[in-house]
Amino acid sequence: MNRFIAIVLVLASTIIAACQTTFKMEKDSGHYFIHAKINDNPASRIFVETGLPGMLISQTDYDRLLSNTQLDSIELRHRTMIFHHRTQNINKALYGSINIGDLRYHGSIYVLDQFDKIGVPVHRLENLKDSTACMMRFDFKQMTLDFVSGDSVNQTMMHKFNITRLSPMPVIEATLSISD
Repeated sequence: MNRFIAIVLVLASTIIAACQTTFKMEKDSGHYFIHAKINDNPASRIFVETGLPGMLISQTDYDRLLSNTQLDSIELRHRTMIFHHRTQNINKALYGSINIGDLRYHGSIYVLDQFDKIGVPVHRLENLKDSTACMMRFDFKQMTLDFVSGDSVNQTMMHKFNITRLSPMPVIEATLSISD
């Protein structure tokens, strides 16, 4: 019986890895990470964030994962990127599509001097396997990030906001009230 359970667990993890539109998240220092293949390379640890201006990657990771990918160079308006506690030099700015599991990121890619993680703006990912599964669901109880269709979400518990701009980051209209 124990052997059967072990085989089922291995098969389940293989299925999740084979069709990667659902990701197990891990929390590290207040940030969330997933593991996924980038352009069919071995799985990498990826920082998922909504506030990034594009994909951020170190020169070392770029050489390892993206150097053979067809990407267009774009002109830099700024040579540095400012983060909360440090400034990073931008080595090059590119534009194109990157596969992350069975999702696609399409947008700007910034190769940074000393960046210590691979950062992806999660709101710019699209599901390649199922165009109806276009909603991101962060399940912080199960620690998963997945893409689902609108039918699988209880919309009575949702708030809808108008998106006024999408690129490079979504901007929504909302009324903000502050109380003491």
